[in-house]
Amino acid sequence: MEILVLLVIWGLLSHGGLSLLDPITISFPTFSEGTCRGGELSCMGNASSGSSNGSVLGYVDLTTAEPGLSERVGRVLYKRPVMLWPCNFVTTFTVSLACPENVVRGEGMAFIMVANDRPSPEGSSGAYLGLFNKTTQGRGLVGRGSCFL
Repeated sequence: MEILVLLVIWGLLSHGGLSLLDPITISFPTFSEGTCRGGELSCMGNASSGSSNGSVLGYVDLTTAEPGLSERVGRVLYKRPVMLWPCNFVTTFTVSLACPENVVRGEGMAFIMVANDRPSPEGSSGAYLGLFNKTTQGRGLVGRGSCFL
């Protein structure tokens, strides 16, 4: 029995199924107008980077700072596929939330991992967080058959 266990472990290790992958680092210490315009990120909906559409230089603005607008959704996606399996995934975000005084905004923010670059569904603002709407209710979000997202 012990020999069988050792053979199975040796087979897995020699096959490469448990090999370590070189880690990748994706870092954006600051943002410019070019980050979304031809850069590594895709800004969709009301999202903008740098100082475009009134956003502050060095930051990404998910819903722009234009007064009088409501029911807005912004989405920022990394353009290149990232291999997630078989490996570990660790992420760290530093987020600055800024809102003018006496203004109540926002329903929340979500971190998503998707296998496509489709925009947010119509009617997905507010509590739907740009992910769902009344008709989708979460269907179609699970990616299958690929280790790249």
